[in-house]
Amino acid sequence: MKLYRAKGNTLCSKDIKLSGAQAVAPCAPECLKYKIVSIMAEFKEGDVVVLKSGGPKMTIETFPYVDMGETYNDRAKCVWFSNYEIKRDVFKVTALKLSE
Repeated sequence: MKLYRAKGNTLCSKDIKLSGAQAVAPCAPECLKYKIVSIMAEFKEGDVVVLKSGGPKMTIETFPYVDMGETYNDRAKCVWFSNYEIKRDVFKVTALKLSE
């Protein structure tokens, strides 16, 4: 199966950056609907990020996220402090942005 990169609602055969990620679609270029099967974000472990909607600064602890042997290229495990307590959670990379 040939893979094509997705740009908006259309497909082409080139790598197109989509909000800090790349989406891969397993269908023909003339197809307007696509399913994202892989996201390769520009994040790396140790990066300081925040939620796009706001919130505390968090450090990416694990990327890509692995749970019970399953690898999730579209998720990152983050760590941060809240009231002197360490917190951890997993977020989709589409919800994160690098902290300024």
